[in-house]
Amino acid sequence: MALFDLNSIIIMITLSIIFVVFLIFDIFKRGERYSLLAYVMALPLINYLWFKITEGGSSAYAEYQSFGVLGMYLTLVLLWIVAMIRDAIFVIRKRKEIDDVLLFLLVALIVQFVLTAILPSNNLIPDMQTGCSSYLAFFWLPELFTATGDLNPVIDPTVVLSF
Repeated sequence: MALFDLNSIIIMITLSIIFVVFLIFDIFKRGERYSLLAYVMALPLINYLWFKITEGGSSAYAEYQSFGVLGMYLTLVLLWIVAMIRDAIFVIRKRKEIDDVLLFLLVALIVQFVLTAILPSNNLIPDMQTGCSSYLAFFWLPELFTATGDLNPVIDPTVVLSF
């Protein structure tokens, strides 16, 4: 089972194009605030990548353990930083207000936490629990440390230090 077959590549390219369209929406000069949806539109892309990396359980996941779920969150944060830099440039030009930017970032964070409770559930996609720990019995977030307090061997220390 290949990680990225042709269908997966098409889906990833489509989700990336959708994110980029919302990221550069201000170029169209329509005067609408749809560009702020870039924060939310990064979520399907990242969560699909999380699904593909953990698909098939630990045997398929072994090749990508150094990237893993923490790498997904790093990629999500990087996409959000790109969107924030774009918004900071337009805030200086008084096109957008900072409270709208923070509101959409907060909405994206809430949606991501809801997705971390739904997607890796035992009834939906239990393979997505690989490399994660359950918090508050609902949310599946990346596990950084083992039960003994050591750094999880699944996690690459350079990825952890990048945060």
